[in-house]
Amino acid sequence: MKNTNFSVLNKYRDGEFIQYMKNSVTICEGYDLKTLQLEKRVPALHDATMHMDEMFLTTRSHKLTPELQSLEKERNTVLKAIRSTLENTIDIGAAETAEAAQLLLNNYIVHGRRIEKLQSQQKQPPSML
Repeated sequence: MKNTNFSVLNKYRDGEFIQYMKNSVTICEGYDLKTLQLEKRVPALHDATMHMDEMFLTTRSHKLTPELQSLEKERNTVLKAIRSTLENTIDIGAAETAEAAQLLLNNYIVHGRRIEKLQSQQKQPPSML
């Protein structure tokens, strides 16, 4: 049985998407573009990918970017710890404590589910933007 691999591009973050596009261009350039009738399209894709890469690097080159990335990593660690603590409290806590932890976990799931995977603009409430 043959496996078919495919990518869902809208699930990729900026850097992942750009790397995917760079890899795609590299793979395409390994073939005879004239035979595939892609001699105009692949260079155009290459140029567009390089333009996206330059724009992405510009946004990452701000002097606060490293500090923001560090804070984001720390925030993600804390969010994972909160979720883990709530799940453990539900499993081993007294009935009243487990019930309270379940309510908190439900609230966390509604408002904080997979927040570490969201784009920066989606992580902040509208009043913070």
